[in-house]
Amino acid sequence: MNGTRSRKVQSERFRRHLLKLLAVLFSFSLWFYVLNSESLEVQVKLPLVLIPGEGRALSQIPASELHVKIKGPRVFVRNIFEKGEKVFLDLKRRGVKTKGGLRVKILPSDIPHPLGVEVTDIQPSFLDIKLEKRRTKKIEIKPFLVGTVPNQLELIKYEVVPSSIKISGPRSFLKTFETLETAPIELDKLEGDGRVKVLLKELDPRIKSEENIKEAEFLYRVRPKKANFTLKAVKIRFLTSSTSFVSKVKTVSLDVLLPEGTKQISPLDVKVVAEIPEGAKGDTRVKLNAELPEGVHLLQIYPESINVSL
Repeated sequence: MNGTRSRKVQSERFRRHLLKLLAVLFSFSLWFYVLNSESLEVQVKLPLVLIPGEGRALSQIPASELHVKIKGPRVFVRNIFEKGEKVFLDLKRRGVKTKGGLRVKILPSDIPHPLGVEVTDIQPSFLDIKLEKRRTKKIEIKPFLVGTVPNQLELIKYEVVPSSIKISGPRSFLKTFETLETAPIELDKLEGDGRVKVLLKELDPRIKSEENIKEAEFLYRVRPKKANFTLKAVKIRFLTSSTSFVSKVKTVSLDVLLPEGTKQISPLDVKVVAEIPEGAKGDTRVKLNAELPEGVHLLQIYPESINVSL
């Protein structure tokens, strides 16, 4: 009997606690709704993207962003910031033709905004746009070299791959656009033979890349101006999965530049590698590569490549 009464009391207490919890949750939800439904008016900057008609290009950029005033519930207004919206204007069927251009009025419907948000002001409200025929051309990709190579070394060869890029834009502007530079390449960080990926500088907004190339490879060769030590009879290490190969050349000589204070090094301090391509058959010409101690610079391998028979 007492056990039944105790269970009823516990059940009643649980019910009361549950109701209190639900009341608190409801109050919090109501407060959150009221807080976020409060109407706000704010000004935002929205990037502007102009889309000219086919075969046309912008010869002048009137504005890169719009200053827009919007009014609405706080939660909706805040979401506009979070989405990173842009304003896209298709100029194909927009605007009034003027002498040498087009005048376009920016409408509230052009501004991406959710239901319940009102666009109250747009600045600038009109755009005076100049259009030209779009032309294409190939221009050279030019490496932007900064600094100098370390002392006693020199950059004897370099190239950029690809060496050119196809672009398009307004006819009058393309006449003066001959090269596109890479991001800075620091010469003091280059050593031996190598290749590094480097970004291309951003194109003018009036110019479009027809090949969507954003980076290139910089291939270079840095060598000592003169050698101060020669290593002789350095054994070649052959890297191959084949168990049967023949090479008449087993050793090579290397001209190197030793760092100041280093009198000499041993052939055992150097690794010369001949990596034979997978699947190679018959006589194959293989380029030799050398791995040297830190601070030692390679000038020349004699010979630079060898014949291997498989």
